[in-house]
Amino acid sequence: MALFMRNGFQEQDFAEFHPGGALGRKLLTRVSDVMSSDDELPLVSPDTPVAEVIVVMTGYGKGTAAIVDSSGALVGSITDGDIRRCVGRSKGHLEGVAKDIMTANPKTVEASELAQKALFLMEQFRINLLYVVDSQSADPKKPVGVLHIQDLMRANIR
Repeated sequence: MALFMRNGFQEQDFAEFHPGGALGRKLLTRVSDVMSSDDELPLVSPDTPVAEVIVVMTGYGKGTAAIVDSSGALVGSITDGDIRRCVGRSKGHLEGVAKDIMTANPKTVEASELAQKALFLMEQFRINLLYVVDSQSADPKKPVGVLHIQDLMRANIR
């Protein structure tokens, strides 16, 4: 330990020499390594009827749908919880369109960010998923994937 300290050995160095261990995994795993990619992401427009949103969400099995505008930019999200609240408000009837029940400006994380930071954000905001964006792409507001808390658990990010 004295040599490590004298030579300035840090967590990042440890991660490089021991990438398979818990610390290495925590310091090297990026969001892009564990997210579900855009072809696994249900996308709907703000004017999609709520009943159709449910069909799309069910088909993908993610418990969410990203609401995107005509340019593909993320403008909102609908989760299973939003659907339950909609049904409760409308006394069992599915009325309206996606923009009526969506959460505007959902939380996002960069694809290149450390997965550990994504977990921190989920814990901080008490949410189960983040939409993934890539600010270096031609469409920086377009979702490129979704990261669910279960993805992080499967990757042993804790």
